[in-house]
Amino acid sequence: ISKNHLLFSGEKITFSFKKKDSSADFCLLSYREDSVKSVCELFTSAYGNITINLPNVSGRHNSESVLMGLFLAVKMGVDIYSAAEYIEDFTPESGRMERFLKGGVTVINDAYNSNPESLKLALDYVSGYKVPGKKYIILSDMYELGDSSLSFHVEIGKYLLSLGFDSVLLTGSLMKSAYNELTGTHQAEYFEDKSEILNYLRSVVRAGDLIFFKGSHGTELFRLPLEIKEQGFCCLLYTSPSPRDRTRSRMPSSA
Repeated sequence: ISKNHLLFSGEKITFSFKKKDSSADFCLLSYREDSVKSVCELFTSAYGNITINLPNVSGRHNSESVLMGLFLAVKMGVDIYSAAEYIEDFTPESGRMERFLKGGVTVINDAYNSNPESLKLALDYVSGYKVPGKKYIILSDMYELGDSSLSFHVEIGKYLLSLGFDSVLLTGSLMKSAYNELTGTHQAEYFEDKSEILNYLRSVVRAGDLIFFKGSHGTELFRLPLEIKEQGFCCLLYTSPSPRDRTRSRMPSSA
């Protein structure tokens, strides 16, 4: 892109998401997030500094995507303050970094879909998210990755290892390769049947903990956070299997 833009004869719009750049049309000066909203401090060449609140958007990477839409609307003639009002009411599809509290537990449902890049960005976000309790990461397979599918899942296993979450719960045949990367050095569990994950969570989560879900839509992992949202942790629909019926593997936590 950096080379080909010189050949483009139309109007160019420039963005900076890292620092103030006097040559850029739009800059994201700062980003912060509290329990109810994301707050973006912007600089625009036409309007100067402006603050945008995004109460329904979690994660800097998602906020940047929303802001791109705002910038394009402004370039098409929409008043930035009018556009900001609409954007502040924006609600993403269910399962796209959807955050809610249930029984004092923070649940982040990002299980609408998954790919290596979006998963890493989401894991970075969760890694920096402050909670007083433990963090449970629940991941299922990433689909439609072609011949590189296995290597991408191995890469995710290594990435999880570097972040050091309290507990990683994996399901799906492809995620088993990610699980293998965590063997012996991290607290990880693998579930042949994803429905068992709810029963496990019911037995271990406490108020103050965080649970994060992400997987490709076809894995139907999204059904688990939806059930938590509807039923909570005390009346899940699945029947807890007996110990001899469990097919998950448990790795010891690191000291």
